[in-house]
Amino acid sequence: MHSPLESWLDYIQKLHPVKWDLGLERVAQVSAILGVEHPGAQVIVVAGTNGKGTTCEYLQAMALAAGKKVGLTTSPHLITYNERIRINGVSVADAQIVAAFETIEASRGSTSLSYFEFSALAAMLIFSEAAVDIAILEVGLGGRLDAMNIVTPDLCVITQIALDHQDYLGETKQEIGLEKAGILRSGVPLVLLDRPATQSILVEAERQAAPVSQLGDEFGYRSGQYWCLDSDGENVVYSVEHMGWLPSASVAGALQAAHLGGFAPDKPRFDEVLNHTRLAGRMQQIQWHGRHLILDVAHNPSAAEFLYQQISQIPNRERVLAVVGMYADKDFSAVLNVMNGVIDAWYLAETDESRSASSTVLKKALAEEMQPVARCYAKVVSAFEAAFEASGPGTIILVFGSFPVVGTVLDLLEVEPF
Repeated sequence: MHSPLESWLDYIQKLHPVKWDLGLERVAQVSAILGVEHPGAQVIVVAGTNGKGTTCEYLQAMALAAGKKVGLTTSPHLITYNERIRINGVSVADAQIVAAFETIEASRGSTSLSYFEFSALAAMLIFSEAAVDIAILEVGLGGRLDAMNIVTPDLCVITQIALDHQDYLGETKQEIGLEKAGILRSGVPLVLLDRPATQSILVEAERQAAPVSQLGDEFGYRSGQYWCLDSDGENVVYSVEHMGWLPSASVAGALQAAHLGGFAPDKPRFDEVLNHTRLAGRMQQIQWHGRHLILDVAHNPSAAEFLYQQISQIPNRERVLAVVGMYADKDFSAVLNVMNGVIDAWYLAETDESRSASSTVLKKALAEEMQPVARCYAKVVSAFEAAFEASGPGTIILVFGSFPVVGTVLDLLEVEPF
């Protein structure tokens, strides 16, 4: 029997005929009724192609270290829907989400809302009712026409721009960057992690008279050091013993945003953030029955290049077995072949989602020399179990690709994502 939340999720999944129906008119009508256009005392909107999740995680950690009450909404989730809406780092309860859905349903009248629009409004409503000090909102797709763009932000962050979702956002980085820059508002500061900066973002920032802090200029990192500018324009340097567990660009961007937002950590708190901040499915490492598991949701070529670099730098690594599943609408051929140089055997899997690419199609996309060491499976669990059986102590089992692939393995291992 479905729980009340599961029943609601089934309902909103089927409610709107188009899954990704970009545009703000419908969702803006309902948000105006709910009054959730500014769902926190301070609102930070985070857009970009890669690095949004890690940047949001560091923003949350720094705000919590400053004693703030923090709401964070991200998507998609790995195991449970509740991961998408967190307050002070804790996923909200089913009952809170159901209550938010009921309020939205009663307010929308004849206005049809997509699954993501329902989700976005629910997060905003929950944060508003909880009176959070800081609401951190991760944009789901694009920026200009994404449901999160109905809010009035106090600070904007744009992470790395790369080719992804071209059917919706454009065929070039310039076109995609302009869509992401749709979150900008007149005079509202922008922290830009994209390097080299996509020119269309800078042009839009200038048009909006939005002050820009750029990675490598106003803030950045080098071995053993992070630097940024405070709200008075003074240079601030943090010397550290290690650079953190997640990408340094995300740390640097979050640190700059924290200074502009007035919740910057002092040195001891910054060290604590670096030592303790992790994010499930982002170079997540688990020791399990003598095997070294690495889980990462890299699912576009740019993310795969970063993952390749991380795996190739592991000292004294032995065999690497890859458990992979990807969506058919992604550039899976490029992703798989970027990773070829560090993979010794492939275990290609499918998920239950209609978007999933078949394992046989994934195998055909591999370079010819890798196809003989690739095996196909109808289920992620079957692929993982086969990789485990073929492995030995010291073997790395790399699980990567779409969120459902990584989430399925985390669920199998009974590892909580947060």
